This record gives sequence, C-alpha cells and structure tokens, in this order.
Amino acid sequence: MLDTMEAPGHSRQLLLQLNNQRTKGFLCDVIIVVQNALFRAHKNVLAASSAYLKSLVVHDNLLNLDHDMVSPAVFRLVLDFIYTGRLADGAEAAASAAVAPGTEPSLGAVLAAASYLQIPDLVALCKKRLKRHGKYCHLRGGGGGGGGYAPLFQSRFHFLYSNQKAIKQ
Repeated sequence: MLDTMEAPGHSRQLLLQLNNQRTKGFLCDVIIVVQNALFRAHKNVLAASSAYLKSLVVHDNLLNLDHDMVSPAVFRLVLDFIYTGRLADGAEAAASAAVAPGTEPSLGAVLAAASYLQIPDLVALCKKRLKRHGKYCHLRGGGGGGGGYAPLFQSRFHFLYSNQKAIKQ
C-alpha cells in the first residue's frame, strides 16, 4: 500500500505557471472590463478565488465590473493577488500598474474592491495591514451573517446579481 506523499512546492509552482500564462494571454478564457481597461484571465482561477466572480464567469466570457466599485489600477492589484497570493505595497503597485507617483491605489480601495468581489483572503489581508497601521475601522451592519462585508456591498451584490441579465441588455 502506498503512503500519501506530497510535493510541497507543487501548488505554488502551478499558480506561478498559471500567472505566467495569464500575463502572456495563453489559454485565457475570460476578459474582465474595468472602465476602458481589459484584463485577461482564466475562468477556473477566478471562480476558485471569488464567489462573486464565479457567479459571473459561469454565464459569460466578457465581464464588466462596476467602475464605481473598482478602478483598473485596483483591479490589477486584485488580479495579481488572485494569481500570486501576494499584495504589492504602494510603491511596487504604482510601478507595476504604470500609474503616476502619488496616485497609487490606497489599501482602503483594495479592501473595498476585495469586499465587492468577495475575495475573503484579500479582505483579511487588507484588514490585517490596515490594523497594523492603525487605520482600520470595522463597519457594522444591521442584521448578522454578512461575513464581514459592509451592507452597501451586500445590497449592491444582490442588485447586480439579480439584475445581471437586464443590465447586459
């Protein structure tokens, strides 16, 4: 009988290869539109990382995200996090997103986008970093069970998901 064995770096290497494929546009099967910016990605990776994105990729190959909830620069950071598990700091983010110095996305904007997109690991990471800098203030909503997401995001998710077909037309 064979004992269970594990290759410790396998999952990390797999994610690294998927990220390399994404950056080259190889085997990407979905396009995400944020304002006028286009982002290519893999449906299975998005679906595995976000309940909200999962609900969208099942129905479409072209996703339009609400530009009031996420900007292209912030989404670039979010997508990089999804594929790497790493959130770049401000200066590094500005360099990778090619934005003007001093205009890099704030951690609060990343937290809001992560909440909107329902990416719990990124939400937790942002909250941890904000708490460490003494800048996090928990928003409490009416009624429990929100999983830590602000009621504004929950109502927006419900509206967008419920009206998804009407919005696309």
